[in-house]
Amino acid sequence: MFYLSSDCRNVRVDPAFAPCVVTILDATWNGKSLSDGSMNISIHPGNGQWISDDTMVFNTDDPNIEFGLESNTYTTFMLVPAEIA
Repeated sequence: MFYLSSDCRNVRVDPAFAPCVVTILDATWNGKSLSDGSMNISIHPGNGQWISDDTMVFNTDDPNIEFGLESNTYTTFMLVPAEIA
């Protein structure tokens, strides 16, 4: 679990150190699941591309995923284990 300051607007996650395919199974913010759709959080494969609703592909040695936070109410973050290939 990661604790965020109230002025945090983006969280960057580096899933690997090589080209890869990542499937996000879930993430929680303040103990609430991202999959329930009640939070205003955007997900961007920083230097990759979406290939389905929950999977992205990266063709770089520095893949990164950015979670954009629309408010300052998100104080804890936990990424549920993702599948990385």
